Amino acid sequence: MGFESLGLVWMVGSVGVRSRPASVTVRTSSTLALTRGYKMTKKQAEQQFRSEVLPSIVEQERNGRDGPRRAEAWNNWTDMLCKDGQITDWQYMNWHHPRWL
Repeated sequence: MGFESLGLVWMVGSVGVRSRPASVTVRTSSTLALTRGYKMTKKQAEQQFRSEVLPSIVEQERNGRDGPRRAEAWNNWTDMLCKDGQITDWQYMNWHHPRWL
């Protein structure tokens, strides 16, 4: 059984070396989860929002907490998650703003 029968490609020269099966694509954990039908939970979405979005909002707030800005950011965040396929339409329509927002 040679490399060719395993679907492996071995090239040396100006092109480089590739020893991975040609049909394999490298996926990150999030894209792999999406291909298996996995959807993010609200707790995961809130944690990610707190770490990725909220710090920039807090930085822009001048006179204390800006509730409408935070609410709009949450709406935009869940809209992006839905359009990206990370949450379902039902989750998007039924998740309320977190209490801590």
